[in-house]
Amino acid sequence: MASRRGSPAARMGRDVGELVAKLWRRRRTGTVQVSTKLNRSQVVHGKLALILPCLSRTERDRQRGGLQGVSVEDSMAMVHMSFGMKRPGSPHLKSEPAIGRAEFSAAPPHDVCPAPGRLTLGTMRSHDQFNTTIYCNDDRYRGVENLRTLVFMNPDDMRERALAELDLVDIPRGNAAGYMPELNVLCALGDFSAQSDQPLTKHLVVEIARSAPVTPPRRQA
Repeated sequence: MASRRGSPAARMGRDVGELVAKLWRRRRTGTVQVSTKLNRSQVVHGKLALILPCLSRTERDRQRGGLQGVSVEDSMAMVHMSFGMKRPGSPHLKSEPAIGRAEFSAAPPHDVCPAPGRLTLGTMRSHDQFNTTIYCNDDRYRGVENLRTLVFMNPDDMRERALAELDLVDIPRGNAAGYMPELNVLCALGDFSAQSDQPLTKHLVVEIARSAPVTPPRRQA
């Protein structure tokens, strides 16, 4: 019997690790995709492309601790566990979490303290929302009913700006939060992460002030 180090699965794991390391050294010249099946997005790739097949949600993922499940959100915005029932297409297939394991390290944050008078704003979605599809204006996560045009703020920040206090929210001072896609307009096209190329919708520096009262136009006699 072949040892675990010399097994096909172990050799494949070492080969994948070497390829990923090679991609990391080359930075933007390569792409890595974890997929249950081939799709058109894999046609657009870097100079070196790595496609990692993984278990689909319908396939059984049996580990030493038993049958594994994944959390999913259905079209009714209900989150529940899902367990595969079908035999995997290959004994060498791994789940997406098993392939995507990473080592995390603590790094000192930078550029997190906005200038005086500014706040760091992050966008988020409500409970009854799937990506940019909004099913209703309620947000059971935060006790909001029939309202989306709002910004969550710390009470101290509100008092400094002479803003009326609607309700207490757990937002650290110097920060604010609101819903996407309504607040996406605050993120310019050129504001993206140099590491992931993702828009900086979780770290927007904004200035919040009371708007001038709107005077209704006079009617012509």
